[in-house]
Amino acid sequence: IRDRFSIGAAAYTEKHPESPTLKEDLENMLIKFEAGTDFLITQMFFDNETYYKYVTLARNKGINCRIIPGIIPITNYRQINKFITMTGATIPDALAEKIMSYKDNPDKIYQTGLDFTIQQCIDLLEWGAPGIHFYTLNKSRATIEIYETLPKKLKN
Repeated sequence: IRDRFSIGAAAYTEKHPESPTLKEDLENMLIKFEAGTDFLITQMFFDNETYYKYVTLARNKGINCRIIPGIIPITNYRQINKFITMTGATIPDALAEKIMSYKDNPDKIYQTGLDFTIQQCIDLLEWGAPGIHFYTLNKSRATIEIYETLPKKLKN
């Protein structure tokens, strides 16, 4: 039956909010991997360096399955603040300042989030990420725009 199904698991590039340390979180990830995980999808993150570091640490632990970055386009100020609080994800200062300055302008927030996410995805894919998982929250417009833009911007 394993040839017809695969097993995915969640990963947290900045550690699970209930885990005391990233090291302990990776120990738990190794248990998931050794139990048969075929691929991992990360929780949302906004700093690609956290993903690159996480992948390196996972590989050093022997976790050699695909680690697919989980990306969420920022489209709403209140919503993204809620998710950051829930997940413990951090936003780079420059992006946080930009979003804060546009908090009362939904169109600017949307465009800023879209532009940032496009650049984030380009960097991830050119680095060698095995794909991208988009968190759309049942609002796919931004993801569709990103998907349509990426082929035009990637170096191949």
